[in-house]
Amino acid sequence: MSRWQPLWLLLAFGLAAGLNHVARPRAEYALSIGERTMTTGTLWLETAGRREEFKLVTIHVVAEDVPRVLADPLVVRSLWLRSAEQDGAAPDLELFVDFTGDAAAIAPGSRDVAQLRGRELALLAAAAGGDARSRVRFRGDEMPSLVTEGHLVITEALPLGDRSQGWRVRGRVQFSVGEEDRPTALTGELDARLVW
Repeated sequence: MSRWQPLWLLLAFGLAAGLNHVARPRAEYALSIGERTMTTGTLWLETAGRREEFKLVTIHVVAEDVPRVLADPLVVRSLWLRSAEQDGAAPDLELFVDFTGDAAAIAPGSRDVAQLRGRELALLAAAAGGDARSRVRFRGDEMPSLVTEGHLVITEALPLGDRSQGWRVRGRVQFSVGEEDRPTALTGELDARLVW
């Protein structure tokens, strides 16, 4: 064994890790400063007698077919729920909801909320094609609790004019946070604006 082989092995690991990081498919989760701070809806969450209101910014649909090297595109179909940012701090609530499910054929530009209404849409622990985690921080808590599983059901979607102006949606949400061996169940009601 050559004394250079361990060095080449480390170099190969470093190169592989770097290539994996650069080639990782990423969907675009981006909001302007106005979109991050202007509230257009509300989410009420309840757990063990504790009820708290979160002011939401407009719910955005992230619908992309992200190209990948040597693989089929990554299909991202997510609803992105966020509470408003205050004083530049991270939002207290951020949820990523998957709507591919059995309807993977929903086109990125379809803009048809009727395809989402009445379905149980799965909450994702992390953003599809992104690094952010689904999380919630109640008033008084120092750190947010990470979402482990859950779902959202849109019960009503009223158009706010043409499709470019979005919809007023109402629905129910249920999810668990915390450790897998000691999860805390949260239920809530949603009334917010959604744009696609």
